[in-house]
Amino acid sequence: MIGDLMNGRADISGTTAFIQLERMEYLKYIIPTTYDTLRIVFRAPPLSYTANVFILPFNIIVWCSFFLILTISGIFFYIIVLYEWEYNIKVDKQRRNRLKPSLLEVILSQVSAVTQRGGYLEPNTFSGRAVLIVIFILCMFMYTAFSGYIVVLLQYTSDSIKDLESLYNSKIEIGVEDTVYNRYYFTTPSKETNETYRKLIYNNRVAPKGQEPNYFSAKDGMKKVRNEFFAFHVELGTAYHLIRETFKDDEKCKIKDVDTIIKSEEPYLSVPKNSVYVDIFLVGFRRFFETGLHKREYNKLFAPKPECHGRRGNYVSVGLIDCYFPFLIFGIGVLISWILFLIEVLVNTLTKKTETSSTLQYLN
Repeated sequence: MIGDLMNGRADISGTTAFIQLERMEYLKYIIPTTYDTLRIVFRAPPLSYTANVFILPFNIIVWCSFFLILTISGIFFYIIVLYEWEYNIKVDKQRRNRLKPSLLEVILSQVSAVTQRGGYLEPNTFSGRAVLIVIFILCMFMYTAFSGYIVVLLQYTSDSIKDLESLYNSKIEIGVEDTVYNRYYFTTPSKETNETYRKLIYNNRVAPKGQEPNYFSAKDGMKKVRNEFFAFHVELGTAYHLIRETFKDDEKCKIKDVDTIIKSEEPYLSVPKNSVYVDIFLVGFRRFFETGLHKREYNKLFAPKPECHGRRGNYVSVGLIDCYFPFLIFGIGVLISWILFLIEVLVNTLTKKTETSSTLQYLN
């Protein structure tokens, strides 16, 4: 088509094309007839893929205030139970064998309150019981708010991917619609492309060494967008049509897109550089726009962006990535417990050896 225009065998292009500076010497781009732009379309990942949802329910001030109150109340609680122990020994000598409450026991009682489990330290004085009641009421409200908000956050999608940089850093797999111009722009250095991310995306995501390039038909590419953590470089009109036809309502709500590597936003019709028909074409196309004929035909051919109707009532199953933080805490706890256990065994062994050697020296 471009060759026919340059050689005078055609007076106007049969389809639109993106502006290229190298062609400006031979062609004149007159008017864009479509608003169909190239974008990188993807399904927004769950919030848990980009953030730890277990710390998001409260901001830093609430978390600090909560732990500060727990610390202060724990100190008061420790002082009260310690006072009760000393007072009971003075009043009743038979209770001298009762173990002295330790700070670790108070900490375990605080943890029991936070996790809505009962503790075995029960103060006898009104002041101690008042502190215990306040701790449990505080933890109950925090636990209820935290649990309710976690359910909401698990249904949220992340909006952290907003440009090419964040898309590339997200480690998402990227594919490209298999068209002539896409292959040209991704493989050929050009002033019309973002060269930095063209090289990074093509060399590391689209066509890594030793692998087949990720070129797909529009149907196959959008199928991967629906079923996988996948971004697809495609025309928006085509993508919107396939989304309407194949995606569920709740899946439509998760569709996002970012800018492409191509700087030119709209494709233009073109004519030979010195064509005598330029004014005639411009007047004719402007009349199409003014009368609404262009808009009517455009709406028939190109699908608008699908509306989101399924966000409410969407049920989400929790995966391993969503709850990795509790498993991480569990793993760290098991590791620490084993380390402490080995230390205790080592200390106990050394203590026994010391006692044995001391006994032998005494006997000798």
